[in-house]
Amino acid sequence: MKTLRYLVLLMTLTLLVVGTASVTMAQDQPFAGVTVNILSFAGPQVTEPLLRRGPDFEALTGAQIEVTTVPFAELYNAILTDQTTGTNSYDAFVMSPQWNADFVAAGILEDLTERVNNDPDIQWDDIAPSFRNFIPAYNGSIYVIPLDGDFHMVYYRTEVFEEAIDGVNYAPFAAFGGWGGGVSAAADDQVKEAAYAFFSYLNQPAQSNVDMTIGASGYNPYRLSQFENLDAWIEAGFSETAARNYLGAIEGSLGSENMVLDLSIPGTNRYLQATLDTVVSQYLAGEFTAEEAAQEIFNQWNEISNELGREAQHQAYLPSLGISTTE
Repeated sequence: MKTLRYLVLLMTLTLLVVGTASVTMAQDQPFAGVTVNILSFAGPQVTEPLLRRGPDFEALTGAQIEVTTVPFAELYNAILTDQTTGTNSYDAFVMSPQWNADFVAAGILEDLTERVNNDPDIQWDDIAPSFRNFIPAYNGSIYVIPLDGDFHMVYYRTEVFEEAIDGVNYAPFAAFGGWGGGVSAAADDQVKEAAYAFFSYLNQPAQSNVDMTIGASGYNPYRLSQFENLDAWIEAGFSETAARNYLGAIEGSLGSENMVLDLSIPGTNRYLQATLDTVVSQYLAGEFTAEEAAQEIFNQWNEISNELGREAQHQAYLPSLGISTTE
C-alpha cells in the first residue's frame, strides 16, 4: 500500500514539474513551434543580418526563421505574384519602401501601426524622422519596419572644394530610401506576431546599432542613437575622422529641409526598374544617344502615367510624402 502511495505521489510530482516547465517554456518562448517564412533578395548584403540574427531570435522566442532569396530584379514580382495569386508561400518580406503604394493598394501588407504603438522596445522616436515617415508609412499608417537607411553621397577633397561649396544650396537625395520588413496580411495571426517581433528585434538599438557597423550587413544608419557614439564605428575599423565625416554627412542630410525622397507611387517598379534601368543600360551599351535615351524614358513614363491615370498618381504621391489625402 505504501509503495502504491509513493508511486502516486511520484507521478503527481512529475506531472507538476512537467506542467510548470511547459508553462515556463510558453512564457519564455511565446512563438515556440512557429515558423516564419521570409522572402528577401540574394545579397548577401541586407539579407545577412536576418541569417545571422535568426538563430538568436529563435533561442529567445522559439520562432524558427526561414529565409528564401531571389535576385533583386525578381523580388518585387515574386512578392506580388505570391500574394495576389493566393499562393502565400511567404509570411513576411524584406522590401523597398518604393513598393508601399502597390502593396498597400493590393492588400498585401499588414497594418503594423498598433503593434508599433504598443512596442516600447522598438524605440520608434529614436528613428530619424525622414526614415520614420518614409520607409514605414503610407497614408498615415505603418506597414513596414525600417531596417536600413539609404542616401546617395559624393565624397570630395575638402582642400579643393572648400571655398566652392560655401553658400551652395543643396538637396540630399534619400535614394531608394533603405530596406524594411513587411508582414503579409494573409499570414496566420500567430505567424504575423512572430514576424513583427523578428523585424522589431532587428530594428531595436541593441541589434541595429551594431549591425550598422558591419560591412556585410549592407545597412546604413537610420537611428538618431547611431550617430551619438563613435566607439562601435572605431571598433569596426573606422578612424575617428572617417567616422565623424561619414556620420556627419548622413546626419546633416537627415536634418536638411530640402530632403528629396525617392518615388513611391503605384507602378514605381515599372517607372524605375522596368523602364529607367533598362533604357540607361541600353544607353551605356551604345544603343541610344543621351538625347534619345531621355526621350525614350519620357515617352514610356508618359505611357505608364496615362495608363494608370495622372490624377490617381497625383493622389497616390501625396501619401508617400506623408501628406494625408483624407483630411
